[in-house]
Order: sequence, then C-alpha cells, then structure tokens
Amino acid sequence: MHHFVPFVYYAMSGTQKVLIGWSSNSSNDESDRKVNMKIINKQGNKNILYLAVNICQLADDLLIAFDKFVDMIEKDPSFENECLRRLQRVMEPKNCMTLKKVGIRTKEKLRSQIFLAKCSTEGELEEKQVKWYHKP
Repeated sequence: MHHFVPFVYYAMSGTQKVLIGWSSNSSNDESDRKVNMKIINKQGNKNILYLAVNICQLADDLLIAFDKFVDMIEKDPSFENECLRRLQRVMEPKNCMTLKKVGIRTKEKLRSQIFLAKCSTEGELEEKQVKWYHKP
C-alpha cells in the first residue's frame, strides 16, 4: 500500500538512535539518477538516513522490467499460464478478518474502514466510466 505521507523509522542501539526516511526527486540529471534506491545520510549527521528515490530512473526501470516480462510471456506459454493463475489467486476477494500476519486490531480497523468507505461513495463505476453523483 502506498502512503502519501512517508514513514520515518528509527532503531536504538544503546543510546544511539538512527533514523531512516526517504527522499525523492524527479530530476533527469545523471548524478540524480545514480542515487536511485541508494541510502544516503544527512549532511553532518550519519545517524539520519534516507532512501533516495529518483522518479525518472524508477520509471525507466519499470519499463525495462515490463519489456522483459512481456518477452518471457512471448517465449514461454507456461510462464503466461502461471502468471494468470497467480493473478487470479491475488485478485480473489479475501475476508479481512482472516488475513494472516495481521493482528486483530488491524483487522478490526480495516473492517471499519471498509464500512466507512461504503457510506462515503461519490460515484458509480459503469463498465469503465465513472458516473459521479456530484461533479468533482
């Protein structure tokens, strides 16, 4: 799940506290692309770290990976069939109260959010087009 507000985590070792967050940029400069997915520290403080994300490089990497994925599907029909089976399994609706590796409080919160969402819809999906109740 993507979060608009980035998380910042920290870890303690004795009295030492190390923080890690993330930083992103959309610069197409070679030097900015090279730091993509690298850990950098804050100038003057090696206990504050950032995962650097360059959006341009991320997009290029995604396109390259997608091209390789399409090549694999074209070369091996069994790979395509396995991908379709995995996709069907992932897309199957799941009971939020039986999710594994998730505590009961998280399950209850997810359940309440689903019902809150049901009460706050703003439109209907008609085939591939949204029909808004009130124009946004």
